Amino acid sequence: MSDALTTALSVGKQLADYCNQGKFREAIVDLYADDAKHVEAAAMGPDMPQVTEGKPAILERNDWWEGCHEVHGMELKGPYPHGNGSFAVWM
Repeated sequence: MSDALTTALSVGKQLADYCNQGKFREAIVDLYADDAKHVEAAAMGPDMPQVTEGKPAILERNDWWEGCHEVHGMELKGPYPHGNGSFAVWM
């Protein structure tokens, strides 16, 4: 396994652990790069684009989401590796 894939899977496991504990903001602060991108399947209106770029914008999006929703339960599964040193998770 490549070093990039090993690192990606380690970060992915940490992300899953944070999220499964409901620590979404902490996951972003601790694990996301300053130039990270958050990608949704589609835009959700003019104020919620499909792609959000940069840690500050992602934190703002997270804070908005947490302020508008009450989570009763969830489980994040993964990480599922990609050959390019990235991963996906399933929620």
